[in-house]
Amino acid sequence: MAERTNVILKINTHKRSYGGVKNSGWNSILDCCLIYEIFSSTKLAKTEELRNTTSIPKSLLPDYQRLLSSMPSRRLNTSKLIDNS
Repeated sequence: MAERTNVILKINTHKRSYGGVKNSGWNSILDCCLIYEIFSSTKLAKTEELRNTTSIPKSLLPDYQRLLSSMPSRRLNTSKLIDNS
């Protein structure tokens, strides 16, 4: 659980430093990019790499996958990700 909390804090810090993005659909994709880079320790080269979940902790995986939903209306809101942690 502490691992998830650390990720959430890093996501919030990242958004504040870049001023955030108003479109919640894009927010969840940006969150996935950040989560992916944190746990894979590599820079994301292609968005297709986001589907490679081997480095994502099992406890975070369901929420991570909901952030990546192909339907923006079904994507997990970042505030709900924080509530789930």
